[in-house]
Amino acid sequence: MEKDKPLKWQEERERSREQALAKHHELHKLYKENPFVFEMKRKKAIEDLINSAQDPELRKRLWDMQRRWDQRMRSAGSAHNRFILAQTLFWDHLVNEWVPTLQEIRNQLQGLHGIVSTKTNSSG
Repeated sequence: MEKDKPLKWQEERERSREQALAKHHELHKLYKENPFVFEMKRKKAIEDLINSAQDPELRKRLWDMQRRWDQRMRSAGSAHNRFILAQTLFWDHLVNEWVPTLQEIRNQLQGLHGIVSTKTNSSG
């Protein structure tokens, strides 16, 4: 393999990135110019994503999460309050859900590494 030739996954990642940026630009423009149409497209995208889940139980959980999210946003009042609430919910979920899960995975992987290292060292 040539050193200067990018790998296939890198090309695909760059293509996906460019598509995502173009979509973001399109939606941002639509949000500014026609918030009603933007909201319809946003809801349709969420619906399509949730309905793409193969597992019916997962779909149900995703719809429940979306309903709770929508309810919280409606009760927030102003656009500024919605922004602050969304930011708070994001960081709360990151800190209380993702970080502990990632730490648990890290600990499990370190345990596996220790087992592999011990077996390798004791057999030699």
